[in-house]
Amino acid sequence: MQSSSNHQVIELVPQGLKVHPKLIEIYGDNETRFQLQESIHKHGILTPLQVSSRTGEYVVISGKCRLQIALSMKLESLPAVIGTYANPEDEMDAIFIYNLHREGKTHYQKLIDADYLEAKLRPLAKERQQQGAYIARRRDLLSNLTEAESFAHKDSEHINVRDIVCKSIDLSTGSYFKAKKIFQVITQYELEGSLIIAAALKDEFNRSIDAAYKLLHDDRRFKALQLIENEEFKTIPEALAAIISGFRNPWRKYDVGQVYFFNRTPRSDVYHQARITKITDEFVYFSFRNTKTHLIETISLRPNKINALVCEEPSGLDFERINRLLSKFGGIYPIRLGLLGLLNVVNFTLVIERYLADLEAGGYERIVCERESSFFDSHENCVDFRGQTVPLETNFALA
Repeated sequence: MQSSSNHQVIELVPQGLKVHPKLIEIYGDNETRFQLQESIHKHGILTPLQVSSRTGEYVVISGKCRLQIALSMKLESLPAVIGTYANPEDEMDAIFIYNLHREGKTHYQKLIDADYLEAKLRPLAKERQQQGAYIARRRDLLSNLTEAESFAHKDSEHINVRDIVCKSIDLSTGSYFKAKKIFQVITQYELEGSLIIAAALKDEFNRSIDAAYKLLHDDRRFKALQLIENEEFKTIPEALAAIISGFRNPWRKYDVGQVYFFNRTPRSDVYHQARITKITDEFVYFSFRNTKTHLIETISLRPNKINALVCEEPSGLDFERINRLLSKFGGIYPIRLGLLGLLNVVNFTLVIERYLADLEAGGYERIVCERESSFFDSHENCVDFRGQTVPLETNFALA
């Protein structure tokens, strides 16, 4: 692999460039890299693209994102270096070399690099090993000690393929061992045509190497993957949660607003009754009351961790009271905020009961009147901009 004109940078029209299919295969058709986009908006493209002209077309082998951003910004030209490549293998080598330390790679993308590096390094390591064995045999034949010592410096340096690969993809030896096992399983599913399962495993692998490796040794993995292939679930955690809880869709029995009685509370300092306030793809959020502080606390639980039964709504009448007060005080932000928060409460404390009763009995209006009276009593007269005393009523009228 060589670059023409000593890496001379030239300007090319973005519309005349094509992206190498291998780059799209590894990194996808469209990527979102906000920092790079912001940098190009401010400073332009600082690093030239690497381009091959072997086939008569300009093919990008490094700089796919820069090209996409240039097209979106409608730039007239961008900097590039045209490389001279003898064959497709040379281009493939360049793709991995130039993109080896690319930012934001997923675990799966790193393992693609590792697989390529191992394929290149293993034959070289074997060759060095064979050379070392030959030298060792040659040394054994030498009877002269001085000659043997002079032969020692010719020993070929040992190539530790695993260490080189781990450093190149920035993974520890232990993580690489696990990642390689997962990568092999994903590759096997892809070869068998089980693309849905392969994609789910890939997502789990990118999320956590340890979680994906643990899955490989979980007896429930085949059932979970079958559920995903049947398109009953999209992610492995969802499928495992369904198997553990016994529900095909562990979220289907939960609705926002429902009240549950917990046979076993998630914490010892909360009451057994709680209301569902939010449901996401991963958690059910419950509003618990603390037994010590009596404050409301939100606790998120996975479906398989919920040991509770739905119970009848214990606060129906309270909801009616709150809705009536909201229609009356909805325009007063602090009161509206407090009343909306009470909709998440299962049972009202005595303090809350007194607060609601006070609002219903005109307590807020009474406080406003008292504050107005106190204000007028303490500000009977005001001083205008000329320093003259003006009655408060006159000052309000002027305002």
